[in-house]
Amino acid sequence: MKMRRLLSLGLLAFVGCCVFLALRAGTHPRKYPRHVYITSNDNFRIRVQMFPEEGAGFVLGGYYVFQSADMDSDKWADIVTYKQDDPNPIPCDHVRFLGDKTAYVFMGQMFAVTSNSGGAWKVWDIAKDPVWHRAGIEDIQLSESGIGTMTLRIIGDKRASLRTNDYGYHWNGD
Repeated sequence: MKMRRLLSLGLLAFVGCCVFLALRAGTHPRKYPRHVYITSNDNFRIRVQMFPEEGAGFVLGGYYVFQSADMDSDKWADIVTYKQDDPNPIPCDHVRFLGDKTAYVFMGQMFAVTSNSGGAWKVWDIAKDPVWHRAGIEDIQLSESGIGTMTLRIIGDKRASLRTNDYGYHWNGD
């Protein structure tokens, strides 16, 4: 009886050590993307790649890498990387062009906009905003004149709207 109890405790300790070491190893994005989406206008392209998370963990998500490049270039510049808890397909409808030089992308709590064909991007990480840090972007509607609305989903099934008149470089609450 004592031997059985010692063996059970030893096995439990071994399993516990294995779980601890596996979790300590951490997670990281896979080397190659599972999904790739590329879209463009006449001047520049936007690419989104989804890299599933791998390693030891109970819930593995995905890393979404947003990049842009000139039409005649194979050099991609990073816009933003967003980590999501679930490795869902790329939300292709969250990459939008407005005319020849302006585009915006959004996912989760990240928003980025360019007005110079991808040469520079203004990125807003809502998670770091003291007012809206508990919200996620549900949708954004911008017109070619730069006027638009961002609909935020707030914890507890609430919604809020922000407005812009400069393509999302600045947002104001209702």
